[in-house]
Amino acid sequence: MSVIVNGSPTKEFLVERGLRQGDPISPFLFVIVAEGLKALVGRAVANGDFVGFNVNGKCFIDILQFVDDTLLIGDGSWKHLSAIKALLRSFELVSGLRINYHKSKLIGININPHFLGVATNFLNCRPEEKEFKFIGILIGSNPRRISSWKPLLDNVRRKLNSWKGRWLSFGGRITLIKSILSSLAIFTLSFYKAPKKVIAEINKMQSNFLWGGLEEKRKLHWVKWNDLCLPVEKGGLVFRRLDQFNKALLLKWYWRIFGASKNLWYRMLKARYEDVNLRLYCDNSSVKKDRKTSVWWADLISLGKDLPENFFTNNFLFQVGDGHTISFWKSHWLDGGPLKDRFANLFNCSLLQDVSIGAMGGWIDEEWFWGDLGIPANHVFKPNAGPNAATVSATVSGPNAGAVLNARAGTVLAVTDGAAARV
Repeated sequence: MSVIVNGSPTKEFLVERGLRQGDPISPFLFVIVAEGLKALVGRAVANGDFVGFNVNGKCFIDILQFVDDTLLIGDGSWKHLSAIKALLRSFELVSGLRINYHKSKLIGININPHFLGVATNFLNCRPEEKEFKFIGILIGSNPRRISSWKPLLDNVRRKLNSWKGRWLSFGGRITLIKSILSSLAIFTLSFYKAPKKVIAEINKMQSNFLWGGLEEKRKLHWVKWNDLCLPVEKGGLVFRRLDQFNKALLLKWYWRIFGASKNLWYRMLKARYEDVNLRLYCDNSSVKKDRKTSVWWADLISLGKDLPENFFTNNFLFQVGDGHTISFWKSHWLDGGPLKDRFANLFNCSLLQDVSIGAMGGWIDEEWFWGDLGIPANHVFKPNAGPNAATVSATVSGPNAGAVLNARAGTVLAVTDGAAARV
């Protein structure tokens, strides 16, 4: 078969059966083929030809894939550049697919600009800024800056401009706001906490469109926007409160983190911030900030400040397992709430208020044994804390048997040879 282009036949080609563009099975087949690239990268890593990004020596990230979007992450060296070029060429030969290098980009983080320019020529691709989009999310920007939200605001304005010249009734404008305008920001709001000015700007555009349509002349807004977001029975139109909707979407990450212990992104967070679950569910009222804490993680934890104390731990039931992700003091126990409330005096003088259950000990043959906490047992509690403090001695079994615990006078639970006694 040959195709006539501008009156002249092109080179003949054989007609074969295959999948048409848009066939629902084609994305699945592409994903299967793209797994071959992941296997090639894994072999290069195993041979030492390519080294991924090292997260505190606990997690290594070398490739991220989402359908036809692929990120190769590694050190900025000539060895890795040669490995990337060899990997991509090998994938082309094996799969029969061609990589569009004109659409491919090289991103350098803390890389010499001269080296980045030479590297882009070597890979025959284009350089990219540190702030770039990946699957629709802006990466590398500070979400607390208004400028980082400019693409989203421009997108809303473009959508409004596309409706110019149409005669829309009041009911039609309500439908467009609910179905389109308020949905444009969902994907971004599910990942980043939006500044108040951005929320106010989106609400302003929606309110102007509702009361004035697309006319340039400003019209009177008869009802406040927050009142329009109320339920119908309270006189509202059930528009979305974007600030509350943003918070609800971000709080969903608490649930994702709670049940995603085997996912790569969870292992990366755990390697980066260690006790991820304890920070989110038990210590969300006081965020320990440092220079290495990302803005996204700090914003996520700070959401807990607006919730009741121990909101998640009081409303969830945990299956203990090995106990290394559940707080000993702050988690909600079945028979009476958190131990820090039941034994307040003991908790106040404890130096291990954020310790997990697994670190405190474990059951062996239906007998509790205290674990080795890595510090002297007489330093577990603050000795002689307070004017009315008194020393309470308790003998514990297990690795720390015979140790003396100094605690404030009050109700404490001592374990003597596996038997509980109140002192």
